[in-house]
Amino acid sequence: MTTTEVPRTAQDLDVPERWRLGPAYVPKGRYTDAEFLQLEIERLFPRTWLNACRFDEVERVGDYVDFEIGDQSIVVVRTDQGLRAYFNACRHRGTRLVKGQGRIGEFRCPFHSWRWNLDGSLRYQADAENFDPRPAQELCLPEVRVDTWGGWVFVNMDPDAEP
Repeated sequence: MTTTEVPRTAQDLDVPERWRLGPAYVPKGRYTDAEFLQLEIERLFPRTWLNACRFDEVERVGDYVDFEIGDQSIVVVRTDQGLRAYFNACRHRGTRLVKGQGRIGEFRCPFHSWRWNLDGSLRYQADAENFDPRPAQELCLPEVRVDTWGGWVFVNMDPDAEP
């Protein structure tokens, strides 16, 4: 196989027998094995479109839904410009900004009160004089790709993923 060819079978991918797809079934271990889940968290979830919520859950400006997958938390929010999605973590300490779902006017870190606009731009940096100056764009909330299809909202952590 050359470096440009894509493996086509479970054997080519070194998929252990216990997880190989059968002709008419999916092995139970794909749903129950912690080891298989860890492989999905590392190799699948960061690179694929994931169903985050229904479109009608984020209809009004400020509506948000916190979507969790593995150890990642992503917030989908309706802005004046449409849907946006961000990693749900403060740029200062990594504290989660929101939980569950609801409606907000801004993101506010519960730890040090840093605040961001719904478009992800930094609104307020508490004690800014105590930090090395950084361009504002470095302190924006990191975006996650977001798109819709059939009434559902999908997110993708891979900036290079196909639509």
